[in-house]
Amino acid sequence: MTATAVAQGPAATRTSPYRLSFGHVLRAEWIKFRTLRSTAWTLAITVVVMAAIALMFAALMSSSPTTPSWPRAPAASCRA
Repeated sequence: MTATAVAQGPAATRTSPYRLSFGHVLRAEWIKFRTLRSTAWTLAITVVVMAAIALMFAALMSSSPTTPSWPRAPAASCRA
């Protein structure tokens, strides 16, 4: 086996005077969150879908019998 040398490129230089910090990233994401139109649509659709699912389960639970059908007592033919 022969070893190959890996060429080192020039060191990365900063193109921006700002440091990458949690506060800067949080501010950038907040600006993106406020300015995108799809954020409001996605939030509205999520709320509507959640309400629809809750209403569906509420209707399903209210139409079910009041006495549970499970667990059932064993049938007479199964008793020993």
